[in-house]
Amino acid sequence: MTARKTRWIILVTTALIALVAAFSYVSLNGIWPPDVFFPKPTLLGVAESSSGEQFKVIQFWKGYDLSYTTQLEHLSVDGTLRISVIDGDDLKQWPCSLQIIEPAKELIITLSDRSAPIEYRWDKKQFILSAGRERVRD
Repeated sequence: MTARKTRWIILVTTALIALVAAFSYVSLNGIWPPDVFFPKPTLLGVAESSSGEQFKVIQFWKGYDLSYTTQLEHLSVDGTLRISVIDGDDLKQWPCSLQIIEPAKELIITLSDRSAPIEYRWDKKQFILSAGRERVRD
């Protein structure tokens, strides 16, 4: 085997090991590898109330800090679009569950990695903490 062929084999092997290591690092840190190369918004869930309020949970890869932003888009009946951040430093989420409680004007969002659901009051345009305290997250 020639020295040139040996260097080529070492170079290819090193490149493959580096690629596998990078893929493993990204995967183990809650990042979906295709998002790194082909970032696009991912629709996690959609719901519409009987009164016409529309909700979408969307996640997108930020890249610069190796995390995702998960947000709620709320389109009111009057045409107003409100975007509220659910988590600005999130891990990869998969499809979520959206449940509408019409009398309370409340949306319950259950994301795949959280044990507690997230509550959103669309009449007040606020997220509700589990202790009953309210906060606004834009």
